[in-house]
Amino acid sequence: MIIYFADRDLEILGHASTTLPAGYRISDDLTVESVDTGVNTFQCVISYTDETRAELEDAVQVGSFILKQSSAGDADNIYDSLYQIIETEFDTKTQEITLYAEDAGLELINTLCPAVTLTGNIESMMRYFLPSDWLLNFEDVPDTTRTYTWDGESTATERLMSVANLFGCEIYYSFIIDRLQVEAKVVNVTEKRGNQEAVPQLRLNYDLDRIYTKKSIADLVTAFNVTGGTPEGSDTPISLVGYSYTYTDPVTRDVYSVDTVTGQMRNTSAMARWSSVIDDDGLWVGSYSFDTTDQSVLAGQARAQLQKESQIAVNYEVDFSKLPDDIQIGDRINIIDEQGELYLEARLLQIETCVADDKKTAIIGEYILRDSGISAKVAQLASDFASLVQDPAYTLEITSSAGDVFKTTTVATTLTAHVFLFGTELSPQAVSNIGTIKWYNHDDLTTVLGTGMTYTITEAMNIDAINMTARLES
Repeated sequence: MIIYFADRDLEILGHASTTLPAGYRISDDLTVESVDTGVNTFQCVISYTDETRAELEDAVQVGSFILKQSSAGDADNIYDSLYQIIETEFDTKTQEITLYAEDAGLELINTLCPAVTLTGNIESMMRYFLPSDWLLNFEDVPDTTRTYTWDGESTATERLMSVANLFGCEIYYSFIIDRLQVEAKVVNVTEKRGNQEAVPQLRLNYDLDRIYTKKSIADLVTAFNVTGGTPEGSDTPISLVGYSYTYTDPVTRDVYSVDTVTGQMRNTSAMARWSSVIDDDGLWVGSYSFDTTDQSVLAGQARAQLQKESQIAVNYEVDFSKLPDDIQIGDRINIIDEQGELYLEARLLQIETCVADDKKTAIIGEYILRDSGISAKVAQLASDFASLVQDPAYTLEITSSAGDVFKTTTVATTLTAHVFLFGTELSPQAVSNIGTIKWYNHDDLTTVLGTGMTYTITEAMNIDAINMTARLES
């Protein structure tokens, strides 16, 4: 990785690298891409000598800029990311400087927006808070009008994020750079950033080095005390007392209902799960409020929030052994831990990249747990196996642990079958959802020698030569 330092007029002042033999050397670099904030950050440590200290101090002053490649720009060697240096720390003992930069820059971070009430669509609201020299790029955003009031002051980046959340959208920043000159500054607004099809399939001990799972019930509740807005002419906000409501989650089958006496929104299924000898009713109560005077709206909003807070909080963090070049922040992916029987569809909410250590770590969220296999589509197709075996989208290959030529000994090896769907290898669990691997001597396709993903030939079998065939059969 090479980064360029530039002054506020974008005149190049120098560069640093993780690999070049001459010049400033980068270590402990970290680029963080985040869906939640839409802001990318970059930090690193740069070493200097007594002779180069003054030059480096001039190049990395706070407020100056850094030009670098984004993960999307690496393959084409395009410098498409512009960061503004927010903080620097010089250490004379270690002769190192630590710098921290953000791609939204001080222009938006230091721009304070006053309290205001706006009515309009997403474009008009964002344009109100965005400096005139920034461009807006919209993709699949809702064409609706809303009214919203912002109390107090907040930064332009916070207001832009608030508008995006109001319309159910996400934002991120990009720059059009030509010959190391910034041609345009862009705020991109989209309903969902990244590919939402969950096509990539990443396996533990292959694509993934580690899956870190954290579970917590510290903030779990099974019921809400609910309050709404205050009707005109009244001093008391509405509640759900006396309101009848029942809802069954189609996925978890949890039952949500309103206790008409207390007005509490309860997950009665979760209450049953968490009842115990020291807590006979499992009633763990939190509070929820929503500004509406309509009880039906209030009940729906309270139930939607309780659906989130009445479940065990599970967070996953993954370390990549290798991250395919075509996977970007916001994409949905499939995470497979076959030994732990974890089949998880998730979204990449944050990617942390360290080029110096050749390491990528991701925080994933918006989970969908699968019962088995890599994809529900495979299980759905299993019932129609007869047509699948004729489908050229499925292929089977065999590998041998000891090769296929044995000059001085009898055959001794382990054969492994690999099943592919459109060029992507399926897990053993996914294969079992379709059928069974059966092994044959190619000269006798009526006698099954073995079943399963592997077949072992030992020297004790005293086989000099054999042609093996593996079939995936229902």
